[in-house]
Amino acid sequence: MSIDSMDAFDNQLYIGTNEGMLLLYKIEDMKGRSTTNQVQLDFTTNRGDGRQFKAQLLHKNYFDLQQPKQKGASGRGHVTYIKVSPQINRAFVVIEGNLIVVHSQNLELRDLGQSMIKNVLSFCINEQSFQTPLEICIGLRNQISLYNFSLHPDQLQNTRDIALKNENPQSIALDAMTICAALVSPDMKTGRYSLIQTRHNPAQIQELCNIPKDEVSHPFVKRARNGNFFFNVGICQFTSTVGESKHVPILWEKNIKTSIFLFPYLVSANSSQVFIHSMLNQQEKQDFKFKDHRAICTSTRGDDIRVLLASEKAVYCLKSTGLQYQVEYLLDSRQVDEALQLAKVEHAFLKSRSTQATADSYLVKVKQRVGLLYLQGGDYQAACQQLLDGQMDPREIISLIPGLLLKGSSYEMVHKDCEIVRGRMDQETDQDLINKFKNFMITYLDAVRTEPVAFNLKEEIDTAVLGLLAQVHSKDLIPFIETRTTVNYEAGVSVLTKESCFYALGIFYSFNRETQKAIETWISIENGVTQDSSFPGFSFLMEYLSNLGYHELVMKYAKWALDCDQLKAVCIFTKRPPDEVQSEIISFENVLHLLSDYPFAKKVYLSHLVTERNITEARHHTDYALLLLRELLTMKKQRKPDETLIENTRKEFNDFLIFSNYYDPIPVQSELTHTEYYPEMSILYGRMDQHEKALEILVYKFGDNNKALQYCIDHSKGRNRNIRQDIYGKLLKVYLDPKDGHKPLFEEALLLLNNSNVDINPRVVS
Repeated sequence: MSIDSMDAFDNQLYIGTNEGMLLLYKIEDMKGRSTTNQVQLDFTTNRGDGRQFKAQLLHKNYFDLQQPKQKGASGRGHVTYIKVSPQINRAFVVIEGNLIVVHSQNLELRDLGQSMIKNVLSFCINEQSFQTPLEICIGLRNQISLYNFSLHPDQLQNTRDIALKNENPQSIALDAMTICAALVSPDMKTGRYSLIQTRHNPAQIQELCNIPKDEVSHPFVKRARNGNFFFNVGICQFTSTVGESKHVPILWEKNIKTSIFLFPYLVSANSSQVFIHSMLNQQEKQDFKFKDHRAICTSTRGDDIRVLLASEKAVYCLKSTGLQYQVEYLLDSRQVDEALQLAKVEHAFLKSRSTQATADSYLVKVKQRVGLLYLQGGDYQAACQQLLDGQMDPREIISLIPGLLLKGSSYEMVHKDCEIVRGRMDQETDQDLINKFKNFMITYLDAVRTEPVAFNLKEEIDTAVLGLLAQVHSKDLIPFIETRTTVNYEAGVSVLTKESCFYALGIFYSFNRETQKAIETWISIENGVTQDSSFPGFSFLMEYLSNLGYHELVMKYAKWALDCDQLKAVCIFTKRPPDEVQSEIISFENVLHLLSDYPFAKKVYLSHLVTERNITEARHHTDYALLLLRELLTMKKQRKPDETLIENTRKEFNDFLIFSNYYDPIPVQSELTHTEYYPEMSILYGRMDQHEKALEILVYKFGDNNKALQYCIDHSKGRNRNIRQDIYGKLLKVYLDPKDGHKPLFEEALLLLNNSNVDINPRVVS
């Protein structure tokens, strides 16, 4: 007697033999993590190898289908199929092509009356139906039939027959209203795998692929899980109920006889070996020798799932290690991706067996370790994502760099993997790698800041990020300081000073309203006392002072700035905010007093007052005019005067004399007396209404009659006729009655009198 078929549920094992015998065993609980144990059956020879476990024979029944109950049935022999349906306490058994039904607890044959089915080639039940009527799918010659099995009395009722064209269903699997079948020709030379949709009438058959010639003799189809099947075409191929492959095929050994699905694994066997493949990465996980394979099934008891393998004379049990143990093993062996996938499977199982909180807590811990392993491998992007998903305590990551935790923090590192990372970083000498690691920390801490795990930890996080940015001298350091308000002040000052980030230190002082310390820090850089290449320079400090509202400090440090570069420093006063409230400290008078020793700065400031601020006080306008004049005279006295600069300055001076209506011309005129700036003299005499002196200068000293005429035109505009006639009359007098020994200019006088645009009193002419 030898084993032909097998099925199991809970601790009950059903075995069918080649002599029509059906046996029911109760197998004892198995201890240990991962073993291959041999069931000690009554007909099994025990070898005492220490791996056997006992099974108690509860019932056995020999079915002679010649007995009167089963009229028409013939012969005794192989039990080719056993399928237990524990919900209804029935087991469906196929003996030599005859389908019988027995009670699953005592193996008593149930009377099906005239409904017993013969010539059965293949058989399966709809595992989605949990109570009667139970749907059964039966493969017959050139036909697949669907039945409903019901109790009280036990009977099979035919619901559908699906005709096949000269093809026999050698193996079938049913999922809801879809059948996946291995259809083979009667001569067993060709075959195909097909999907049959029973929801249609007639049923629709969709061909999937041909069965390879060397597999036609033993094709098989199995249901994977809801909506999926798998079958053997030399490789393990998957298909959904609509003919789409949702899983990557698995490469396995040739001549696989059968396989079972135990997510996330496939256990398969050929004549000499058993193989275990993972669906997560399509890799073979385990294999071992197993000769004379006859049957395979699973046994589930609570959370304990076993795979039972039958040889000719014995049944062996593969007791899977728990998924959590497998995950730990994969993590320890650095198979991180597969460990994470398996952990997600365990998470789904835990949700169904326990609570959502328990499942989530488990997955979070795994993701934390996965993140740390990615970190050890230098995959910073993956590490960051997993640590965020795992809600890793930010202080654990902060602890990776000594000195980043706040002083007085009682936090201690928890994860051993973190200790490994810290140890490696302590020994690392490649600065580029160190900086990459610190940039990862910055990225992670910045991202975790808004997560629930960082609640009440913003000071620790921001202070650590500041320190890391300073250590890598990141360009993001300044923007970070300007936007984060929760950095610990003492720690911030300490780390910025230690890392020589003096420019950032000044920003940090300023951000914390330590304005004088900020200025002193930047002055120290500018004076060369400290070094910081990131400092923007003198102009930055000037801009800062020009926008500073603490006017006492503005005046205090303005003198230092003026001593450095008065032309650049004057912007402290000329670039003040337009909406600034004026104070006595930086009043015009106080600023001008400060600038009295800095003529170039004073000139710029006075220009700002009279041209941009539109100040109308005469003394400011007069001072500005005198500064321009003195600057011009100084340039003229130089050994090698810059004629272009002189010309530009003179134009500026000339334009101001014309533009401004508020300066006092007398002091300006007094400084021009002994110069040859005649046009400017004429402007000043004109402002004093001394038109005759102005015209005498233009005609006899400057020698430009046209300018003299233009002078009269300019000064006559908008004036009454008497004044106009007086101005033109003075020009005529200058022509005809010159002083200082000059000859009269009769020709010019005649041209003036003949000019129709000139208005001269006739009495003056006469």
